[in-house]
Amino acid sequence: ITRNDIVYVPCCVRETMYSDAERAAARARLGLGDRLVLAYAGTVTRYQHIEDGLLSFFRLAEQHVPNVHLLCLTSDAAEMRSCIQRAGVAPEVVTVRRVEQREMPFYLCAADAGLLLRAPSRMNRLSQPTKFAEYLASGAPVVVSKGTGTVDSGVERHGAGVVIDW
Repeated sequence: ITRNDIVYVPCCVRETMYSDAERAAARARLGLGDRLVLAYAGTVTRYQHIEDGLLSFFRLAEQHVPNVHLLCLTSDAAEMRSCIQRAGVAPEVVTVRRVEQREMPFYLCAADAGLLLRAPSRMNRLSQPTKFAEYLASGAPVVVSKGTGTVDSGVERHGAGVVIDW
């Protein structure tokens, strides 16, 4: 490892939380079985692009992956459910939970990938979102939008997921 391989992500992730046992426990507790679980952690705000980013991506995933499931961890659970309904996503393929910060690693361990789908903007080019580090610390690779600066370049450089033009 060289200095260029290390990326500082200022956030509240204290340690890597992934283990096979934690993953199995989280998936069992959530009743996810062998589904492909895509996770979103965060708020429901305009700059998060929930309807035109996250949910449009998930609807496309549903067309190609029959066992895909969306796990939404948010403090805005009621608003997230409204967005899901407006997007025409069936409630049985989505789990929406409001969880405490300290519980986030447990739930994210159930995910096969974390979603960070935002439009390019000055804020998104410079930000280091907490959810990015939470996904990685929980063992989930990240699906990130191209044009989000330090996050997308870091994902590409370190093979921490995939960068898509979304």
